[in-house]
Amino acid sequence: MLPLHIPMNRESLSQKPDLPCPDGCMTDQEYSQPLCRQVRTFAQRMTSSRLIVMAIWICTMSTPLLAHASVSFYVSPTGNDGNPGTVTAPFRSIERAQTAVRLITDTMSGDITIVLREGLYQLADTMQFDHRDSGMNGFQVVYRSSPGEHAVISGGRVITGWTAARDGLFQANVGPNRFRQLYVNGARATRARTPNAPDFYRLLRWDESTQQIIVAPNSIASWSNLTSVEMVIMKQWTQNNLRVGSFLEREEGLFIQPREPDRTKAFLGHLFLRLEAQSYFFENAIEFIDSPGEWYLRTPTEEVFYRAREGEDLSQATVIAPHLEELIEMRGTAGRPVHHLALIGLTFEYAGWMQPSEEGFVVTQADAIYHNTTPSAGRVAAAVNIAHAHHVRLERNTFQQLGGTGLTLHTDVTDVQVIGNRFRDLSGSGIVIDSLLKPHPLDPRLVCQDILIANNLITDIGLDYRSSVGIFAGFVSNTSIEHNEIHNVPYTGISVGWGWTDADTLLGPNRIIGNRIFLVMTTMADGAGIYTLSKQSGTIIQNNYIYDILRSPWAGNAPISAIYLDEGSTGITLANNVLEHVPLGIFLHRASGNTIVNTIGTYEERWGARNNTFNLEPDHSLDGVKLQAGLEPSYRDLHSLE
Repeated sequence: MLPLHIPMNRESLSQKPDLPCPDGCMTDQEYSQPLCRQVRTFAQRMTSSRLIVMAIWICTMSTPLLAHASVSFYVSPTGNDGNPGTVTAPFRSIERAQTAVRLITDTMSGDITIVLREGLYQLADTMQFDHRDSGMNGFQVVYRSSPGEHAVISGGRVITGWTAARDGLFQANVGPNRFRQLYVNGARATRARTPNAPDFYRLLRWDESTQQIIVAPNSIASWSNLTSVEMVIMKQWTQNNLRVGSFLEREEGLFIQPREPDRTKAFLGHLFLRLEAQSYFFENAIEFIDSPGEWYLRTPTEEVFYRAREGEDLSQATVIAPHLEELIEMRGTAGRPVHHLALIGLTFEYAGWMQPSEEGFVVTQADAIYHNTTPSAGRVAAAVNIAHAHHVRLERNTFQQLGGTGLTLHTDVTDVQVIGNRFRDLSGSGIVIDSLLKPHPLDPRLVCQDILIANNLITDIGLDYRSSVGIFAGFVSNTSIEHNEIHNVPYTGISVGWGWTDADTLLGPNRIIGNRIFLVMTTMADGAGIYTLSKQSGTIIQNNYIYDILRSPWAGNAPISAIYLDEGSTGITLANNVLEHVPLGIFLHRASGNTIVNTIGTYEERWGARNNTFNLEPDHSLDGVKLQAGLEPSYRDLHSLE
């Protein structure tokens, strides 16, 4: 169809229209009048009703063709993708809105906002954003929840058809779906384990020659689907999930041989990670269901079994298992990054991660895991994964009920702000920055830099993978981690740095300022409220309040402290931090050339720590630090979501 030419003159614009303007018309910035007014004027000159209808149709269709001012598209679970995406006739899917946006970004002269109305957006596949979704001409593309409403983006599937089974259990068919988490009425259920939480067993020893693990005798011979059972071991600062391959009963004890590649990975690395009497439990057998809220997935028969909690009626309950591993992937390329894109006020929930069921789970440290037998080559999957992205903002989103990490800023992430988000009920870490972990990337564009992580509330993370971290940053530059609140974490609160080296890398300077951290290190050892690695000259750790850290009786014997400057940490200044009710204030391990000012607490230097300077000004009050640390006033409403 040939474009219809409409005269553009001020005389025609001044004529009074008498036709209704269809909802959703865009504004023509040049004349500061609705573009549809020109169409109506043209229609008034026609004698044919057919032409009038055509003119109105052109007005309506102008929305996806031009972008001369700020534009909004609306999406609703009750909408229709055949609609024009207006407030009264919204789209049904986010993907349809994305298609509409891509048609007009090249001519943007104002922000484009995609408003998600109240309700559940069930994803069939991961939502993909690339350079075509970027804001142009200095403006942003914003995906946001409608003010006062809650738009929920879910990767889960509802499980129905529950029937009574033996021994007071309920069962349902799940088809080919595989999952490691289950939620009943929004509450995480427990993957069946023995002993029940919070208790552990203690292994006897590791046999290095046969690559077997020796434990006290138990009833393993009676467990069904033995090769689906996992042995979950706490190894100082790392966790292993090892799938059981076989066992041999001897006088000394029960010799368990893990499946491959789990076994090879578990016996790599320093002997310090394989000690006598380490804590462990078994997971994932129907025989382990002995408490309300426990469940088991029998994959050969595609059935899930569950013991209901008091008051739960499975005929009425909403039972959800993760289906997708990633909800959002925002990924450009080094040459064509995603940019000027924002996610605001959205809720991300019910994503999972299945790799441990396929090759076990063996951690190098924090969020870095062995992939096959290569250390630090794998990562826990994230619900929102961002790479090759510049000028991106995530604000006031909620990440919850997730089987992996909440948010990963992977590679080549620059000028990104993560502000005022809520992270809770996560199997993995809260926020991970730099998954490449290369001290000198061959392509300098791959560096993660100029990042702000501020006023986020991060709690109850690492529920399945206990070596997870509240906020982890690897080889990052000019990254600020400010005024976050972090608690109920099994390992470290904030970890910055990688590489175990005092050589120059791209790391630093970074800022860790004004954070409130408590009740961390609840399970693991060799970590802290704030932990650093490697030389990062100019990095500042200041005005943080770290308190109430207790060593778990199940933790290893490695150090636990409020602040831990680990191997290679150099050029860091600690100032005005308050450290209370902690096993050790500051631990320096092979860390040199750092300055500690007005930070009150016990110190320990060990194994090559040298040339560190300690200064304490007399009568210097730190009361203000305790009051001001954590969420700033305009973000303290995040507590109301707890």
